[in-house]
Amino acid sequence: MLIAVSALRIAAVVGEMRSDRVLDIYCTAGTDFNAEGGEALFHGVKGRVSWSMPAYSVAGALICHGKSPEEILALPAAAVFLCALLVFGIGALLSDVLGAAAGLAAYAFLAAGPDSFRERWLFTLGVALTAFLLVWRARSPSPAKTVLLAASIGLSMNILSPLFLLPPLLALWDGLITGARSPVRARLRESAILLFVPYLFLLPWISMNWRLGHGFVPFENGRADYNVITGALGFAKTLVCEPRQLAGISSDQSVLSWAIGEAARHPVRFLLAFFARLWYAFKLQPILLLACLPLWARAGTARRLLGLLIAYYLAVHCLMSAEARYFTPLWPVAAAGAGCLASWRSRPASIKLPWPRWVAGLSFIPMAGLTLFAMGLALAYPTRAADPGMIDRQIERYPQDSWLWSERGLQRLRDGKLDEAVGDLAKAQGLNPDSNERRLNLAVAKFIRGRSDANLIFSLPFPRNPMRLHLLRALCRLSLGRGAAALPELELAGQFKRSRSPVNEMERRAFIANYLIPEIRLWPAVQRAAIISALRELSKNGPFLDDDQIAGLYFDEALAAAEAGQTRQARLFLRIIQEAAETGKSEVHYVDTMRGLAGVALRIGDRDAALKAQRRLVRHRPKEAQALLDLAQLEIEAGHVVQARFFMARARQEGVESLSPRQAASVHRSLGEPGQAARLLESLVAADPQDGSLLMELAESCAQAGLIRQALEHMEGSLRLDGSTRNLSRAVHVLTGLREFDRALEIVGSLILREPGAAAHRNDRAVLLLLTGRKSEAEAELREAIFLGSDHADAYLSLGSLLASQGRKSEAVKLYDRALAQEEIRGDQAVLRLIRAGRAEASR
Repeated sequence: MLIAVSALRIAAVVGEMRSDRVLDIYCTAGTDFNAEGGEALFHGVKGRVSWSMPAYSVAGALICHGKSPEEILALPAAAVFLCALLVFGIGALLSDVLGAAAGLAAYAFLAAGPDSFRERWLFTLGVALTAFLLVWRARSPSPAKTVLLAASIGLSMNILSPLFLLPPLLALWDGLITGARSPVRARLRESAILLFVPYLFLLPWISMNWRLGHGFVPFENGRADYNVITGALGFAKTLVCEPRQLAGISSDQSVLSWAIGEAARHPVRFLLAFFARLWYAFKLQPILLLACLPLWARAGTARRLLGLLIAYYLAVHCLMSAEARYFTPLWPVAAAGAGCLASWRSRPASIKLPWPRWVAGLSFIPMAGLTLFAMGLALAYPTRAADPGMIDRQIERYPQDSWLWSERGLQRLRDGKLDEAVGDLAKAQGLNPDSNERRLNLAVAKFIRGRSDANLIFSLPFPRNPMRLHLLRALCRLSLGRGAAALPELELAGQFKRSRSPVNEMERRAFIANYLIPEIRLWPAVQRAAIISALRELSKNGPFLDDDQIAGLYFDEALAAAEAGQTRQARLFLRIIQEAAETGKSEVHYVDTMRGLAGVALRIGDRDAALKAQRRLVRHRPKEAQALLDLAQLEIEAGHVVQARFFMARARQEGVESLSPRQAASVHRSLGEPGQAARLLESLVAADPQDGSLLMELAESCAQAGLIRQALEHMEGSLRLDGSTRNLSRAVHVLTGLREFDRALEIVGSLILREPGAAAHRNDRAVLLLLTGRKSEAEAELREAIFLGSDHADAYLSLGSLLASQGRKSEAVKLYDRALAQEEIRGDQAVLRLIRAGRAEASR
């Protein structure tokens, strides 16, 4: 009877979930569900794929593919029933059928609900499966069950990361509690399985992030920053905030190392917040947690291990700020543990029957299939996403996929291809007519295009979550220069995130970073700049944005302009950034802005602006080793050798040679200190002797220091490891400096055979021929180089010098004039000065 009533209750929960499933809440871009990240992984197009683990976002995307409530509900509903099966199985393993039925009832009436299986439905199944395998292994240990348990933990870490410390904890438990009853070899084997197998499942994810340039990212990339920072600051619950600005952490600082330091500096505050979160979790399910306390009192490894899992889950979540939904995956496990009270005196049921295998198989196989599929997508993603035509091919393959049409339409909208964007977004809306997000995207595209239906966005009905509609209407009004009408819409948009409560400073900043800035990027570049200017004017009276945030918006525009080759526009934005940053209030944002400004200025070739920004950065961070080293490098490029030596000396005092030895070696070489450079590079080569490029740098430093034998040895070693064109060209320059002309000519000849159309190789051979006295051959090579590359400045300089030295000055002047007519040469001031000097000398 108890089982039947529980089954009816679970069916009712599924019915409640059906009415609660709203696609616009779960599938909208930027939500915690991250369905767009799963879509990007699935289709191999660029997107927010590293913010959440692959199985988490792919599972969200699969739900959002559904058209009817039944399709949307299918996977989470299956997870509900599988969790019920696992809860019953845990209870049967721990006690008897009565205890299992009691646990199922506790799950059905206390733990299961429509909110329990929202974005964490797959992870909830993963935690329940891990608990079942943990108990089953404790009842009848075997290496196969250990592998299955380790695999379950590894799969769950590809959904969400909270179980990442469970494997070493279980290995420690096995060694200290149960290890005495088993041989040493068996203990070592079990511990090795637990300590290594789970983390093997992270390798596809780590590989994907490494290849995407994120570095070593074992778990979610930045998603936990909110919780880690606010937790270290002593907040019990999560906040709507910009976490790094709240804590005063710059963009290149490690959040985790900062949080550990902050907790160590304020241990009492941290502990009080930890226990406050623990109390918060207890209040969510006091009956279940109290009923689980006797798990530790009754003899039996299986029950105590279940208690250990519950305690671990609570502890790891209470280390950071928390929300109620973070604990929902624990409640099915707690319900199974609580059911043991119903048959406390009975002995656990026999498990000689094969039913645990069926329970494990029915749960493990579908979860493993989905998770391994997501892992495979992550492994293949960098290669697929590098193909610029991937989205077009995916649309041909999946012409009924609304997300693909929408994504391409938004991409075309940002690129200014307005008619094509409207066509794609109309197709997306037609395929998914019930989606408010699709309707909004189409309306804003029509507004930007500006035809008869441009005002559609102002007549749309308010959806269930109207924040984005208010925001887009505000941006439309700002693009028209109607700042006064836009401000109320902006305020309404921000307040809807907190149930119309007043927007405090942290919420305002988070709203701007997470919602306002992404929506501004929908507009093409020219209109984006107009919107930002309108926001700047609006903030003078409001204010709505402060100077730091204005600088951040303009920085994005400067970077986009630099990447598009729009140098003049980028310079304008850089000047505005400097003005805004100088009057800003946030030290961290100022430092980040100066660092970014220097990078953008270098990208557009404005070394003076880069140097000024780097000097400002060093004034604010006088002990930051990397900033000092970067400034030394810029001072060298500006010809300020004395200043460069001064800043390099300060950088060395701050330990820069251990932080950035390769860049430090480059600066030493530029300062005429090749011995210092060689010393640093030798230590790097000793650590990585298979790096051909590094060996060539060492060869260059040795050659500059006059260490001929070592230079030749390292150069030949580098060529054996790296036969690329770039490395061979560097070898030619090393050999030229060492006056090994025959070997250099041999290598440059092979380069010309490999790339016969490259002007640089012809120029290199001409220089070698000049050095060996073969002037007529050198002249022919230089003329060929200019023919192949009419903008190759080195060839003009070399040939002009040769002609002038032979008394053919009129020819030299004509050649220099031809060089000055090349647009690419006119853009490089340093080369331009050399050519003008050569022309002046030939004209005398």
